[in-house]
Amino acid sequence: MEIKDLFKKSITRDIDGVVMIGNETEDKKYQELDEYVCTKEIVDNFRLFFSAYRKSTQVPTDKIGVWITGFFGSGKSHFLKILGYILANEDVRGKMAVDYFDEDKIQDATIRADMKTSAMQDNLVILFNIDSKAKSDAKNHNLSIMETMLNCFNEKIGLCGSIPWLAELERGLVKEGLYDKFVQHFNEISGKDYIAKRKDIFFLRDKFIQTLSDVRGISLESSKAFFDDAQKNFSLSIEQFAKIIADYCDTNHKRVVFLMDEVGQFIGTNSDMMLGLQTVVEDLGKYANGKAWVVVTSQQQIDALVEGTNKAAQLDFSKIQGRFATRLTMSSSNADEVIKKRLLDKTEDAKNYLGAVYDDKADKLNNLLMFPANPKWTGYKDKKQFVDDYPFVNYQYELLQKVFDSIRENGMSEGKSISSGERSLLSAFKDSAEAKCQQEVGLLI
Repeated sequence: MEIKDLFKKSITRDIDGVVMIGNETEDKKYQELDEYVCTKEIVDNFRLFFSAYRKSTQVPTDKIGVWITGFFGSGKSHFLKILGYILANEDVRGKMAVDYFDEDKIQDATIRADMKTSAMQDNLVILFNIDSKAKSDAKNHNLSIMETMLNCFNEKIGLCGSIPWLAELERGLVKEGLYDKFVQHFNEISGKDYIAKRKDIFFLRDKFIQTLSDVRGISLESSKAFFDDAQKNFSLSIEQFAKIIADYCDTNHKRVVFLMDEVGQFIGTNSDMMLGLQTVVEDLGKYANGKAWVVVTSQQQIDALVEGTNKAAQLDFSKIQGRFATRLTMSSSNADEVIKKRLLDKTEDAKNYLGAVYDDKADKLNNLLMFPANPKWTGYKDKKQFVDDYPFVNYQYELLQKVFDSIRENGMSEGKSISSGERSLLSAFKDSAEAKCQQEVGLLI
């Protein structure tokens, strides 16, 4: 029997070493949902998050901030995506997203009930990496996080996601019940697709003004003045942004969930941006009453991020830790469990075959795999561990973590992106197994 024949799922299938956010295909969503490993840490984080979210569907609250901490590779981005999939609860290959988390993955019935209650809400999920969505000058002022959130919200609901003043003008047409008529009329008189071309609105200014005049029944002069004023005098405060979101929730009977990856890295030690994030969460909590949530990831604990700012600024952030009342931590302590369940899971025939191999070779294996130095690593403690770990040995998970840590800490720039979390370890173990997958069983990698 060849090594590749041992596994339930093909060892050569595509698995991303690092989870990226944006434009996932149905096949990618299916793989991430189907293969997601619910370790004890993940289950505990699900318990905290979905308990808090479920309560907010029943009792108004201003505690709508969630801070997820974890080093690169700890799985926080993947966890964020999974939260998004569950809350959006899309049909993925004929199965609702929340139904991928049955008793086989999560034994606690209370957690599963909270997840189902949360998923059954009419949630508008806005998932994005803030570094990739923010404008190039976004780190220059304290409104940048709010502006990025607004652009992503506008894009999600079908308004212009790149020109805020135009999106605000469109929002007014929606409230007047004229938006669809406007788009249709613009397409007719210009011969252009408005949705595709609106990012170049200044090249189509005259057609836009003409359409606005016709649809609203106002003069061309008034339409032109309205267009110019909307463009030149647009400004939006964080309070106004929060009211826009709250109004959307109330008008459409929806809940809005912002899921923002790598916010801590984006903010860095910029005290203005930290204050902006604090105010966004505070005002959304005040005006939306629990119908709008903000979930962020960071490589730093929120306490450490605050302490990293200057002493004067730290006094301004006394509220932010309270705004993010739900705090979740992701570590790499369960990397071996993820690798065994997602990558090395064996068929029943393979388990029986490997069990027989172990019975025959146990003494030889234990004599070969003994290291006197500290930490004291040994071979397989029993048949089950051999079956679960093969073609690897259990000490290799910890050993490779230590190797990656040393490269990351002491290497040059290329070493800084290496993580000891399950995403990078998963890639390393997968690549190694794939390279030897056509060898006969009996080989140890």
